Amino acid sequence: MSDKLTIKFSAKENGWLPIDVSVGDIKIEIDASDVPREPISELIEAIEKCFLNNTESKAWLYLEPNYYKWSFIPSGDVVKIKIYFVKEAYNENKEFLELEYSDTHRELLLTLWRSIKKYTSSQEGYGKALYFIENRLNEIK
Repeated sequence: MSDKLTIKFSAKENGWLPIDVSVGDIKIEIDASDVPREPISELIEAIEKCFLNNTESKAWLYLEPNYYKWSFIPSGDVVKIKIYFVKEAYNENKEFLELEYSDTHRELLLTLWRSIKKYTSSQEGYGKALYFIENRLNEIK
């Protein structure tokens, strides 16, 4: 796979977390609100569910009123991520697929772990999440 997934979390400002996601020429800039859920915690819970239960899981990053839906879909040794922009309009949600990416469990966990660790090195309260990812990485060497 030539184009790798990159995720960069920037410093929060007034409850908004800038997230840059890219694969090759595809780039998504997300300013996620920490209302109703903190975005990194939301992503970590979806990652844990996907990898522990080997089942599809989702995370919602809110933009108020729209949001991004991240789907983690495991299949054998591979996990696919689909990121949708969801536009809320008159009680009808419209989904637009913006990014689809697949990689091995290990490579995807490494990408997520590095991104979260880089961001959380200056934050508190993420030790448990990083511990889960580190243990899972050690299990699938």
